[in-house]
Amino acid sequence: MKKKKKLIYVGLIVVSLALVIIYYMTTKPTNIDGITCDSLEQSVMHIHTNLSITINNNSLTVPASIGINDDVCLYWLHTHDTSGLIHTESPVFANYTLGQFIDIWNKTQPYSETLMFLKNSTITAYVNNVLYIGNYRNIILRDHYQIRLIGESS
Repeated sequence: MKKKKKLIYVGLIVVSLALVIIYYMTTKPTNIDGITCDSLEQSVMHIHTNLSITINNNSLTVPASIGINDDVCLYWLHTHDTSGLIHTESPVFANYTLGQFIDIWNKTQPYSETLMFLKNSTITAYVNNVLYIGNYRNIILRDHYQIRLIGESS
């Protein structure tokens, strides 16, 4: 009888520990470039930046749900649909960049055709129709800005 009780207690402890580990692994925010995946949208900084991408004269789609992890959490930089609208919803004011958004895109949708073209192209960037000089990944996401990436793939 004592052995059976002891086995039941050990079994309960093992199951409880497994449940705690599973809970921790599925709810622990993942950090990408200092940006975490949170269960709720943040509201201290809430801006929208429009991104359009053209490679070899073809408009490419910015996918929906970049930075959204199966309704478990969402990164402060994310998309909801295919309109190209980047939502920045952060708990702090900061200068978030297009590069951070692309890194989140790469981690949450690494097999996106658009992302593959972007990685393998020579890119010219425009911000509000003005040529951007420098690495396009350093473009700061600002409210109502229009970012256009135009590229030629090799």
